[in-house]
Amino acid sequence: MLYWNERFTVRTFAGLGEASSLITKASPVAIAKENEGKLIHVAGRADTEQTLHDADFGIEYEGIKLQRHVEVYQWFKYRKSSSSSSKWNRYRYEKKWSSELNHLNGLFDSSSRQNPRRMLVEPSVQYASDVKLGKFRLPQSLITRVDAPVPVPINFKNMERKLAKRIANQRAGLQRYVYLKGEGNRSDRLEVGDHRIWFTATPSTSVSVVARQSGATLSPFFTTSDTEIFLLINGLVEPKDMLQSDDATHESSAWGTRFACGLMMLLGSFFVLRPRTDEMDRVRFLTPFRHLSDFFSSVLVTGVCMLAVFGAAWIIDSPVIGIALFAVSILLVYLLVKRSRANQIREAARQIETETKNTNRARRKSRQRRRRRLAK
Repeated sequence: MLYWNERFTVRTFAGLGEASSLITKASPVAIAKENEGKLIHVAGRADTEQTLHDADFGIEYEGIKLQRHVEVYQWFKYRKSSSSSSKWNRYRYEKKWSSELNHLNGLFDSSSRQNPRRMLVEPSVQYASDVKLGKFRLPQSLITRVDAPVPVPINFKNMERKLAKRIANQRAGLQRYVYLKGEGNRSDRLEVGDHRIWFTATPSTSVSVVARQSGATLSPFFTTSDTEIFLLINGLVEPKDMLQSDDATHESSAWGTRFACGLMMLLGSFFVLRPRTDEMDRVRFLTPFRHLSDFFSSVLVTGVCMLAVFGAAWIIDSPVIGIALFAVSILLVYLLVKRSRANQIREAARQIETETKNTNRARRKSRQRRRRRLAK
């Protein structure tokens, strides 16, 4: 997994570097035939004339995206901090809004703390199918990335009758939310099971795209290292900044995988190096590390292994970096072996010194006993 992650990182790094030298700036006003099949950067206003509908709430909005948000007022259980000697766990309960249903399945959860099992209204997202960036038509995979949400007002007169009956009048429209009474709630007070709904939409907005020109539309571009370049960022952004942003995203993901793999390797090597010395002597590779502390040697072994994997991944596309990583890992192994042998020599000298002291002590005691016998 670590090797695959590094190979992907290397290919992405090389692909983004190649893409930065291939990008051609294009105008959204006209489609240039000479850019056909090339990697282009086009920025402008993503526009649509399509109207999105939400039949349940009677909302109509001309825009790129219409999203219905739904939250339910529910019970949540939290464990209290208690002494480790206690056999029983103590919990506290709180009521709060959540976009996901929380099921309380504890043995001691009373019937008065029951959350709803289903939502009266489900959340939803709609996207326009026909969005244009100047003369270019955006594919659906790019349309779903356009996100510049603004609140959408709700007209209660257009709402479906069944939902209109459930509106909690005293709370309707507060802070742009619509509150629906939960099942069994006949009052206007806030109760567990109540729903609050609000809408956001993305109108026509400015976007920047880096992709392959395919006629009047845009498609993914693949570099020689098989890296996919298919970017959309909200707002007017330069191509260099878009590639840097994508590189930062890949880099953070790569470091997360490195950390997870390194932690697993550290734990694995720690448990491998824990056996007794005589068991470690059976494995020649582990013999130099038997005189080091378990955790410290585990850290060093993990570092050596990770550097070797990094070197193997980088040496194909970047020999200088790969050889440097291999050199560091070999140097680290040399230092480990040298330190281990120094510890062995030090321990052997300590044992010889201890044996010499014990021998001299035994001789002195023997001479003292002989003198006592002669004195008698």
